[in-house]
Amino acid sequence: MHPLLYQVRDFLARQFAQRGSTQNLAIRSGKPSEIRVESTKNSRTVSYDSYASWKRTVRFAAANRCHDCFTLRYKTRKEGYLIARTSHDNLAPLAEIGRWKDNANEYRFDFKDDGQIDHWMEVEVYKGFDAGEREIHFHLGNQGLYRTMEYQLDLSAYVRSGYRITNGPLCYFQNTDHECDELCRNPSASNLVAPTSASLEQGRWCFSFPNIRSGVVGIVWDVAAPETQLSEHDVDRSPVAGIPTISLRSGETAIIGYGSLLSMQSLSASLKRPYNGPFYTCRLAGWRRSWDASMPNEAFYYLDQGARIYPEQILYLNARPDPTAMMNCVVYVLPQHELAVIDQREWIYRHRVVTEELREVRIAGGEAIVYVADGQHTCRGASERHRSAIRASYVRILDEALARMPDAFRDEYARTSDSLPGGLVIEDVLDPTRPNPWARAGFAYRPQDQLP
Repeated sequence: MHPLLYQVRDFLARQFAQRGSTQNLAIRSGKPSEIRVESTKNSRTVSYDSYASWKRTVRFAAANRCHDCFTLRYKTRKEGYLIARTSHDNLAPLAEIGRWKDNANEYRFDFKDDGQIDHWMEVEVYKGFDAGEREIHFHLGNQGLYRTMEYQLDLSAYVRSGYRITNGPLCYFQNTDHECDELCRNPSASNLVAPTSASLEQGRWCFSFPNIRSGVVGIVWDVAAPETQLSEHDVDRSPVAGIPTISLRSGETAIIGYGSLLSMQSLSASLKRPYNGPFYTCRLAGWRRSWDASMPNEAFYYLDQGARIYPEQILYLNARPDPTAMMNCVVYVLPQHELAVIDQREWIYRHRVVTEELREVRIAGGEAIVYVADGQHTCRGASERHRSAIRASYVRILDEALARMPDAFRDEYARTSDSLPGGLVIEDVLDPTRPNPWARAGFAYRPQDQLP
């Protein structure tokens, strides 16, 4: 099996101008194996259940005028082992080259721009991505401009061999580089980046970033071998047309996100923990988005010629039955106690079971539900914003969630949603002295909570 991770980026550093850089990570997994390592200071036998082939290729821009040494590095955990090959002679200091001879778990490659197209370092890594260690992160430094950056994770070999993707893949981006610390191994959910494209059926994901100057990028995933699949719940291969199946454990529910719940960051903020369960795009047959869920309001206001105006109700997205429609959305899985938390957040909505209407993902062992506004909290035909308004801060949550989705998803979102009534949008402010709209459901709303 050989999952592949590609990193492609246009990079413009303070010293160097690169046309692009590519990183490939191919992981081959199988039965536990051993390899004997002979090194100057740490000869040993390394036991592993996977090994990886990692290759990074650098392409300098034609405009590059700097001919100092450029450095590529790779370091695996101290228990691991690596073998390196390079495209050119290594100009690194002898002491740095000697580190590999001492322990055989890190390598540094220095080279200069000689006008050739590609400069690369390829590393075979043993015990780098064993069970419990399936993550990788990259430090981007603080002295560059990455005009575009793209990471592609290919787990298709696992899928073809009957493995399940049991975690993620999840991509995190921290916008400031720093020394390796706990944040590299356990990043915050607030730093999650949704894939720009994802295909569970093919086992391929893509994460893209525009105009990055600094930071740390990390990707986390996990897999389960075929013989362990029956004991876990996450994602299985369906016998029907290769459609993935989410097998729920006792007390779990699949939740359809179509509005603010398109945002994994918003969900994680409500749960007060990083959400790391299944997260897949899908479609819901017979439903369409509409701007007619209404929440009574006393606390949100906007300014009109200096006067505070408190709309009677705030409008949010709703799922409306439409037999001709097919609404794109995402699906999560939550246990019962966390479903209760989201029920409080979505207190003007009621559950509607839509397991049979779900497309491109199948649910086994339980139900999928979508939140639909109840009759008491539905308002159609609103036209006056002092009576019915839409919070601009809510629209921004939607925009941020959609910005993390592929272009095709955003286009389909627009086609399967009623138009935003622009005349009802207000720059909202929350008055902390007034009754909170979520108080009756047990929430005390704060803007940073990213509730709807």
